[in-house]
Amino acid sequence: MAQDLKADIIFQQTGEMVSVSDRIEVSEPQKIDIKLEIMKTGKSGKASTVQGNSITAEPGKSYQSNHLALALQTGDKISALLNLYINGKLVLTKERTFTFDPTTSKDQGKL
Repeated sequence: MAQDLKADIIFQQTGEMVSVSDRIEVSEPQKIDIKLEIMKTGKSGKASTVQGNSITAEPGKSYQSNHLALALQTGDKISALLNLYINGKLVLTKERTFTFDPTTSKDQGKL
């Protein structure tokens, strides 16, 4: 079933803010439980959060299930872990990191 899923973690930088979200696509209808863990470390402090949601996904659509915005300082690092579950079974894991640099607006992630 994991081959029927596409997922990624998206980092979107705007000024001194970075938003972290997930994006999910399926090739067949399915109910997916989603867990996005985000950890931040650096000059602005240390924090972590876990967001979760369930969706019934349809083919041909892109889904964003979780979203978080963070105010960062130069050099702060974000680690994000995305886990997708079907019928209680872990079927897909993605992990990404991001180091904040206010002089660039890099990355965004692609499926």
